[in-house]
Amino acid sequence: MIDYQKLIRFSHESFIKFIYANVMVKETNAKKLFEDIAMFKYRHMVWAMADAKK
Repeated sequence: MIDYQKLIRFSHESFIKFIYANVMVKETNAKKLFEDIAMFKYRHMVWAMADAKK
């Protein structure tokens, strides 16, 4: 069985780390990469929350 609470917590922590990295770096390509990864992590967090509600 999937532990949605752990999955959501991990996704949220990962999302926050990449958002912080996006803010911290100055180089444009790195900022874009971190933002893309953060949004990928965010979508997974939302999907996990939706599955957990079912």
